[in-house]
Parts: sequence; structure tokens; C-alpha cells
Amino acid sequence: MDCYKVLELLTKFDKANSNVVTDQQLEEILETVYSSIPEDVLKEIAEDKSVISDVNDTSWQYLHLILYTIKTLCRTELAQESPLFTVDQFKSIKTAIEVSACIGIIPSLLPQVKTHANSIRSRTFKLKLDDENITEKYKRISYTTSALLDCYNEIILQAPILSQLDCLLAALLQLSHAPLSKPTEGNSTGSDSSSGFVMTKELYVKLKEEQTSFLLKLRKLIDNCPQTLLIKELMVILGVKNNPKWLQISIKRYLTDRIMQDNGVATLILAICDEISDLGKCWEKLDVAARLVVMSHGSNEEEYFKSICSQIINLLNSRDNRQGAIVAKCCIKALYDHKQEIFMEKIFRRIAEPFYLESINKPNASGILRTEDEVSQCVENLCKLFLTTDAEFKCISNEVLADVTLPLFYLYVVSHQSIYALREKVRKLILKVLELQTVRENTFAIILNHKEPDQQKKLNFQFGSKGGLQITSEPSNIGHEQIADCLFDLVKDKQQSFDLFTYLLKVLPQLSDMAQKVQEGTFLEIDEDGQNKLEIIEKQVIAVKLLTLLSDTSLVQKAQIKNPDPLLDFIKFLFRQLNSNNDTTHYELDVSMLYMGLMLVKIILTDGNVGQTWETYQNFIKSIKEQVDFKRMPQQVASLFEEIETIIKKKGNVYASYCDLSVENKNVSEFDKAIVDLTDPLLPVRAHGIIALTKLIERRHPDATMKKDFLLCVFQENLSHDDSFIYLAAINGICAMSSMFPDKVIEILVHEFIGMTQQTGNRDVAPETRAKLGEILVKTTRALGEMTPKYKSLLVNGFLCGTRDPDPLVRASSLSCLGEFCKIMGFRLGNLIIEILYCIECIIKTDKDDGCRRAGVLVATLLLRGLGKDALTELGENLVPLYRAMKHLRDNDKDPVLQLHAQLALEEFNDIVQQFLFSPLKVEKKIFLLP
Repeated sequence: MDCYKVLELLTKFDKANSNVVTDQQLEEILETVYSSIPEDVLKEIAEDKSVISDVNDTSWQYLHLILYTIKTLCRTELAQESPLFTVDQFKSIKTAIEVSACIGIIPSLLPQVKTHANSIRSRTFKLKLDDENITEKYKRISYTTSALLDCYNEIILQAPILSQLDCLLAALLQLSHAPLSKPTEGNSTGSDSSSGFVMTKELYVKLKEEQTSFLLKLRKLIDNCPQTLLIKELMVILGVKNNPKWLQISIKRYLTDRIMQDNGVATLILAICDEISDLGKCWEKLDVAARLVVMSHGSNEEEYFKSICSQIINLLNSRDNRQGAIVAKCCIKALYDHKQEIFMEKIFRRIAEPFYLESINKPNASGILRTEDEVSQCVENLCKLFLTTDAEFKCISNEVLADVTLPLFYLYVVSHQSIYALREKVRKLILKVLELQTVRENTFAIILNHKEPDQQKKLNFQFGSKGGLQITSEPSNIGHEQIADCLFDLVKDKQQSFDLFTYLLKVLPQLSDMAQKVQEGTFLEIDEDGQNKLEIIEKQVIAVKLLTLLSDTSLVQKAQIKNPDPLLDFIKFLFRQLNSNNDTTHYELDVSMLYMGLMLVKIILTDGNVGQTWETYQNFIKSIKEQVDFKRMPQQVASLFEEIETIIKKKGNVYASYCDLSVENKNVSEFDKAIVDLTDPLLPVRAHGIIALTKLIERRHPDATMKKDFLLCVFQENLSHDDSFIYLAAINGICAMSSMFPDKVIEILVHEFIGMTQQTGNRDVAPETRAKLGEILVKTTRALGEMTPKYKSLLVNGFLCGTRDPDPLVRASSLSCLGEFCKIMGFRLGNLIIEILYCIECIIKTDKDDGCRRAGVLVATLLLRGLGKDALTELGENLVPLYRAMKHLRDNDKDPVLQLHAQLALEEFNDIVQQFLFSPLKVEKKIFLLP
């Protein structure tokens, strides 16, 4: 029997007039098909009909013949290893399966379910059937459903059968979950007395067994069909109005089960959002899907959220699928809005697990509590949630991030001066927390160790072998000053700088109080908060330093104009402190702070547009004069206060009152003002004068250019000053004059750099200052441009002398400067390069400091990379000791970072040799022009 031809005849209808097929049309089709089928096959068909021998109408015969033909096709042509069929043949198969669903399933569905099946898509035709009783409908739907499910095992038939998935699911749900009427007793009729149906005990048992069988088939189909299509069809059936309760309960249970499977959340999102490849087209659908996922389903809420939260975190961790991260963020936002407790427990605490000390297990043999990958993944996930650039509704409140501010800040402190890849992201996360006005002050207190956090702990971060940061059990050496420097670096260009300034003004009186008690001996060695005496005093000093740095920023100065009250209150406190305290222990510190505050007020009054706040300043002056005895105040403080009082009385018009007493008072140049500042007895004012002169030189101010010799002498004179601030300002001034006096400037800077290994007068120069001078020297060299080779010997000798400094920081800085100088020179150093290589070889062999050896290897790598294959011809045998030293470091040194640097240097050696030995041949053709 040609199954394809039979299916083509069976599905060929005349739809010219109507799409409703009658029994007469079916009989004509059957007669045509029977005439083309061999007699032996007709006998088999007749024998197979015995399963439905009690049903003899035309539609049943037609349905049976279609299903028999499809099953025969599965046993014959489709059972071959590589079956072949044409497009028309596949179309006939698909139409036959759809016709089977139209005849065998749709008419037999319950009314509520049938509504869905009829409306889901347009069917091939509608069969005009006589009213059937319940028994006939059940046989028709169960027979058709079983036959189609048997054919579903054939891969080729799965696609056309899945096109009728809505009918199959509706039929299976009805056959496996529809409630059965109870069996009757005696002669009483069943529940459907109009049709003459009676539910006997034997029939009830039989139907229960078949219900169990169809339930297994339903579960098998659910497991084996495409999950996206399955969820979509189940949701459509569930959405039909007036669905029976048993159908709603069953579908919800199956949907919940599917969502809890692996990738169930992603499958549900895909089912709802058809255009998942471009989520920008379906934000509303995605939002609905996310809210649907995070609503509690099923009886076991704990198990449900455990499953979906794990899936959401996996989607968030996905690096290959950007859409997965978007889906995860939408679901997390929906969970945060509806179930914050579950969000915190099962999402945020799992994402930020490395930052929660109680979740950290015992360290491994190397003392590592959390690896580099775990910390990096944690930071990346936090960035996805809180630094998102997508739509605003997918952003989580920054208040949640405040729970891990302290670990994030310590991570930033460790990576502050490194090339850590995630440093900028960590910085943005901390600034996100500081954007919140409600937690900002508390965050400053926790970071500066002014109060103990409730849950957050200080974690110890160290760099690992991969260049990332890991959490270890070994305590890190992070001081209060380093914390303060990093905090200042975070906020100096942000609006939060004024909030930090205001907070410090509030807390400094308390710190001063505690420090005074410590000095008086009325404070215990360890107070109730676990702070020792030294720590209390150190906190006070750090607060003063931060205040000084912040007061110089333009943002703070501008903000003070609008809100001067915190600063004025602080100045009042300092005045009272000096007026009532006879102890001279903190006298200088209090005077310095008071002078700094008054200077800031003066700047605000003279440079800022004070506007409506003059009354505030007038009340401030009045309050101070009433409470303070200026006879006990230092002369400079009293003088500055008088100037401020005059400015406030004249409301800023100070110079107008002296107009007639001084010739051209208004026209005093910037240069003259800076020179006047140089003669001031106060160090900050003199330092300001030097900085002002440096800026004038950089701007090529006519007065500064004309008096350049005088300025050079001024800067040289201040090189011997004890104060490091004035010293560095003088160095910067000399550096600015490099283009005017290149010979003198280079000689001065190099001699100063070389002489720093010894004491200058009675002053020891700090290693940081010496390192800073080396950087300034490199900066000056870069500014010289083409003139640099003239001074190469002098500069190289200076840097080589710096490599012999007793302090490892200076040695490492000198090596770094040497490498930078080589780059500036373009590695055209001549014979000096041999001296440099010898110095590097000695350092990496004998220096005990890891940082110095690392710097030496780095310079060697830069030299080799810059010289290329010319290194072999220019250096020759001088490279051999360096190569052996590098190899020894790689194989024997205990510092893994240094071993890595040595390996990189050896690779440069390898590249140089390969370029030299296997350089590509140049094919050239010379062309001569005849005269």
C-alpha cells in the first residue's frame, strides 16, 4: 500500500462552498481510497477495526483509516535508516495529523477545554457530527490521543504532531485529571440520565486504570516535548475563562514543576517573550514574566524559591549570554519588590557571599578563605545589579549594597595604587552607597572606624597569582592614614566631599574630647569600644588631615557658601577650646585647625557670592566676641579674625575703603601678591605663594618670565626648608623652569636626588618625598623633549645612585624612573645601557626586598622589548649574566609575582633570538635610472 497516496486522497477536500464536511463526502472519499488499496491490506484494516467494532459510523471509519495509515507509515517507510520523502508527502502527513485532531479530539473535549482548542488556530475543516453519547466521545478521544502519542516516538513525525500540541495537552489533561462520577448502586441512573449513561463499579475501575495510564503518557509527553512550546500552550489553556478548578490546579502544578526544573526560569521567559534575542522589544512582557516567576507557587514555598533563585544566579553568572543577565536582573528586581526577605537570603547573600565573614569556611593550607575568581565574580555580579545601564526599573536600591560597604572599601584600599582590573568598578560601587543621604554619615563612621559596624567585618585582601584579589586569614597591614587617603580620593571630586567635611566637623570635637582624656590620664587603657589610647589620638590626627585636604577642594568651598553653619559651629568650638583649656598638649594642633577654618571662611567671604547669608556671619562674629578673650589667642589668629570681621562689616567691600590711601591698590598683580605671600610668617601662606609662582611660570606670565633668575634663587633657597610641603612646592617650581634653565634645573634636581641618601641639615627626608622627587625628575626629562640626550649621563648616574638608597621604596622608585627614562630616550643610551644592565643584574641577585627585585626585572623587560633584535648586536655577551639571573629567579625565587615577571623577561629574550635568527627575507628589486 502506498501510504503517501492514501493520505493524499484522504485529506483532499472540496472547500469551494464550505469548510464543513458531511458524512456523504467522507463516504465518497472512503470509496475512492478503498478502491486503491489491495485486498490483503483491506483485511488487515478490518481486523484492526475490531478494537472499535461497536462504532460503525462513517466518521469513525475515516478516522481509523487515517490513523492506521500513519501507523503503517511509521512501521514501513519511516522505519528505514534514512527515510526520504518529498515536500508534498510531508504536507500530506501534516494535514492527516491535523485532520485526526479535528475529528478525534476536538469534538470530544469538554466545553471549557474545547473553547481553547477551537480558538487556538484555524483547523483544516469542521466535521458535521451527530450528537454522540459520553461513551462514544471518550472512545474517540482516547483512541486518537493514544495513536498520535505512539507516532510521536518517530522523530520525523514529531514536528507535525507538535503543531497539534494544544489538542494533545487538552485531551491528556482531560483524560488524566477530569473527575469521574461515582459508580451507581442498585437501579439508580448515573449522573447523565439524559444520555442513558450509567457508571458501574467495573467501568469506574477500568476508567481509573486508564486515567493512570494517560497520566503517565502526559508526563512523558511533557518531559519529551520542547519546553518553551509546552509552557506557552499550558499558559494559554490556563488563561481560558471559566476553566474548571481541576484543570487550573493541574496546569499550575505542571507549570510550577517546569519552572523548578533546570533552566525552567529561562524557558518561561522565552515562552512569554517571543523576541528574546532583542529584549528591548518586549520589556513589558519581560516584566510580567519576571513577576510571574517570583510569585509563590506550589505547596512548598521554600523548595520553590530555592530552585528559582539558583537558576537566577546561574543566569546572572553567565558570561556568554548577555540576554541571560538581563533576564536575571529583571527577576531579581521583581523578587526584591515582592519578597525582600527571600531576595536578601537567597540572592544577595549568595551573590555577596565572599564578603560575609560568617559564611567563610576555614582557610585551606595556604590560608586562602576566598579565591580570586570568587571575589571577582562577586564584584562583577554586584556591578550587574547596582551599576546597570539598562532601564531604571531593573535597578536595586543602593540601601542593599550598604550591607557590604566595608568589605568593598577595604578591597578598594588594597587595590588603590595597583592596576587591578576591577578597581574602577569597586570605586563606583562605593560611590553608589555614598549617594544615599540616609546611610552616608553612618558609612563614613564605619569606614573611619569611628563606630563598629553591626554585621560588616574587615576582611583581609591580598593579590593572588592571577592578578586578582583573594581573601586570606593573614591580617593585612592597613593603617588609618591609608584609609583616610583612599576615602579622600573617592570623594574629592564628588558632591559627597561636603558631606564628609560636615561629618568630620561634627565628630572632631568628640575625638578631641577623648584625646584630651587620654592625655590627662582619666581614660582607661582600653575603653568600652575596645579602642586603645594610641588609636584614639590617631583618629583625631587623621580627621584633622582629612579636614585640611577637603577644605582645599573647590566643591567644599562652594558648598560652604550655601551652608556655612557646620564650619562656623566648629570654629566656635575651637575658640572655646583654646579659651578655656590651659593644657598646652594640643595647643599647636588646635591653633592650626582654627587658623585653617578661619582661612576657609576668609576665602568664602572674599571669593564667593555670599548673598543672603551675611546675617549668619554677623551673628557668628558677635557670638565669638562675647565668649572669647582674644588676649589669650595667638597673634596670627587674632589678626585673621579682625580681617574677617572687617570683611563682614563691609559685606565684602574691603578694598573700597582703602581706595584713597593706597596708589593703584586695585591693580596689584598676581606676581606681586605671590611675592607678598612668600614673606608671610605662616607656613601655609608661604607655601601658597610658592605654588602661585609656579602656576605663573607655567602660564608664561610676563613678570615671572622677566624675573626668572630671581625665582630660581627663591626656589633653591626653599629646598633647604624643614617642612615637606614647602620643600615639594619648591621642587615643582624648579621643575616648571626646566625650559628656561635646562642646565641648571637638571643639575639642581639630580644633585638634590643624589644627596637625599644623607641628611639635609637637621632634617631627614621621608622616603615618599624622595620617590616623589624622582617622579618630578622624570617629568622634567619628558618636558625637555629633543634636548634629553644631552643630559643622559647625568640623569642615568642620578637614578643609579638612587638604586643604592637604604630605603627599599626609594630603590624601587629609582628603578621605575630609570625604566621610564629609557622609554623617553627611545632606548638610545649607547654604552650607558651596559651600566644599567649591570646594575639591574646586581639588584635582582642581591636585593632582599621583593619590590626592588620586581622593579629590576620590569626595567630589564622594558629594555629588551624596546631594543628588540638590536639587543644581540649591541650588547652581545653582556646579556648572558642577565639571562642566567632571570632564569634563576624564575626557578628558585619564593615570590610568585617575581617568578611571573622573570618568565615574561625570558620570553622577551626568546622573541629577540627568534627575530634575529629567523627574520623574514626581504624580496627587493633595485631600479636604476640611467642618466
